Amino acid sequence: MKCLKARKNGMGNSNLNVMLLPLKLLCQKYFSYLILFLLVGIIYSLLNTAIIMAKSSFVDEAADLLNSVMAQKRIWFMAGFLGLVSALEIIGNGIYNFMYVSLSLKMQGEIQKTIFQKINRLSPLAFETSENLERIKKAREGGNGIFTMWLTVFSIISFYLPYFIMIEIYLYRMQPVLSIFLLLIFLPVFLSQIINHTLVSHYVDTSTPYKRKYEYYNRCITEKRFFKETRFWGAVPFFRSKFIASLKGYSEETWKINKKSTFIHMGMESLTIAGYFSILYLLFRLLVDNTITIGVFMAVFTSIKRMYDLMNEMIVRHIGGILRNYGSVKKYCTFMKMPEYYEAAVSMDGDITLSHIDFTYPEGQKAVFRDFNLRIKKNETVAIIGANGSGKSTLAKLLASIYETDSGEIKTLGREKTSMVFQNFQKYDMSLKDNIRISDLYRDDNDEGQLSLMDSLDMAGLNSRYLLDNLETEVGRKFGGIDLSGGEWQRVAIARGIYRKHDLLILDEPTAAINPMEEDRIFCLFEELSQECTSILITHRMGAVKIADRIIVLENGRIIEDGTYQELCKSGGRFAKMISLQAELYE
Repeated sequence: MKCLKARKNGMGNSNLNVMLLPLKLLCQKYFSYLILFLLVGIIYSLLNTAIIMAKSSFVDEAADLLNSVMAQKRIWFMAGFLGLVSALEIIGNGIYNFMYVSLSLKMQGEIQKTIFQKINRLSPLAFETSENLERIKKAREGGNGIFTMWLTVFSIISFYLPYFIMIEIYLYRMQPVLSIFLLLIFLPVFLSQIINHTLVSHYVDTSTPYKRKYEYYNRCITEKRFFKETRFWGAVPFFRSKFIASLKGYSEETWKINKKSTFIHMGMESLTIAGYFSILYLLFRLLVDNTITIGVFMAVFTSIKRMYDLMNEMIVRHIGGILRNYGSVKKYCTFMKMPEYYEAAVSMDGDITLSHIDFTYPEGQKAVFRDFNLRIKKNETVAIIGANGSGKSTLAKLLASIYETDSGEIKTLGREKTSMVFQNFQKYDMSLKDNIRISDLYRDDNDEGQLSLMDSLDMAGLNSRYLLDNLETEVGRKFGGIDLSGGEWQRVAIARGIYRKHDLLILDEPTAAINPMEEDRIFCLFEELSQECTSILITHRMGAVKIADRIIVLENGRIIEDGTYQELCKSGGRFAKMISLQAELYE
């Protein structure tokens, strides 16, 4: 017997481990490209600093031109040097930006891949809670925040940090006080981002409930699944008033945060401008006192705007981006640490057993199963019936290794050997062919002893010649395909289920949308397919259960009756009463 244990936390307990994962993947696949990007950034920062020095030397040589004939040769040399450095800076800027975008796309691809892989490993129960659904939805946004964070780190290390260090050294050598005044530009911009981050975090907490409500009410008015009933009940004005009220609340919260943020920004910008003019005044005083040359004055004067723009870009765009995305990054980390799915033990003898099973839905107030036990023999056909809420569909998902239990042990045939026709089957907007083969994508359609696509469709009763003659026909309206009736879609779902290679076949209310005349044919088909595999039939149709070797009656998560059709009819219990009541409806 092979037992696959639960992987409770694939990423470890530390947020740092989760945040380092994209970097590890990037280093594994694109290490050389990353190193080259960092080197290009350092060279680009050197060129930006060299331009200031080249401007200074060029202006000084121009000033000496009137006093020395020899200066003419030097000024041509400095002009050429300045032109060369400027050209190289433009080329460096283009290469650096190209590599930045390229690295961004590579990182984004790796992060999205980790998200998709994680979703595939999640327990299906994770999708049963609104909290987890919201967490999964926010994971992509958080993933974007993660790669923004790492690109910011790379940019700061490779370009911004070397640039400002060299500028500080250059200004300090010219006049120490100049390097101090540069901080007057830096600090207000940095402080404004910290304050704005606090405001935004509070804004997200207060505005999100309003946003979720107005988005939901908007869907109630505009989406197809709500459209007919909402219009029929005349409820559009009702939902519109709800939409306007929630949108108003969201707008008020947005206005409050924007007003505060604007005033803070204005105050900090005033300090930055004060620092900007202080540097200009100091430069002028140093020039008048002959402490610096006219070349240094012009070089620093023309470069202050460039310094300010770069500092503003680094703090507002990059560091500010990290702060703005911090909340979503935390959601990404939480998502990546969610418990992962495990499969039940695989039965080697072909029998399916459930031993002392406990199961409760994540947000459920009451256990669906408590100390539940069941054994299904190999190649046995079992019908499971019971009232709504008795646990039939949940049991089917446990048998199919879709859900894992809270406690107890399940030995089943494993998901790879199981096929299922779901009660709430999916209507995929793609070709009819892909709608069927999605259940077993890697199977050869000509496998000996297995149903082909056409056989599956034919046995499921999809008798539209147009569809059968054109398996590439797009079905579903989303991408301009043809729509199918409810019964036709159910036949597609049945064909999908029987096409998959299986040793266990589970049908959960397979004929809910099929007319009674066709229903009997489907159950005859099920009886034929059940001859060589273990089969589970969940249905409310009492007449259909005659094909089963055994019938199990569930009530509140307990087996209250178990036997053959004849045995249960003679017992006079719940099953017999259900048969009698359903028969009366046809008299």
